[in-house]
Amino acid sequence: MSVLLNIIIIGLVLLIAYWWSNQGFFSSLLHLIAVIVAGALALAFWEPLAIDILLGGGTFDGYAMGLTLAGLFAFFLVILRWVGDSIVRSNIMVPQGPDMALGAVAGLCSGILTIGFT
Repeated sequence: MSVLLNIIIIGLVLLIAYWWSNQGFFSSLLHLIAVIVAGALALAFWEPLAIDILLGGGTFDGYAMGLTLAGLFAFFLVILRWVGDSIVRSNIMVPQGPDMALGAVAGLCSGILTIGFT
């Protein structure tokens, strides 16, 4: 079962890298920045929110820490992507080979961080 989970995780990371390589380096870099900032914000608000507000001695306590971290990460990522897409309206034109290669590298980093948080 553990091997299957590892294969699924690696497949998802590679799928994210492939997606962002097709989107281009600049879009991939903007997404990577949003993922890093969303992760930092999620980690900043995660423990105080989960411990002070959500842990109350009920049946939800076993899931509170993980769901709070994943929920905050997703919330901040959606907000940052929306802000980033509304500020930067177009892509930078780079030759296709380096654009896809650098986009894949930034997408791989985004994929590792995103799958790590989820």
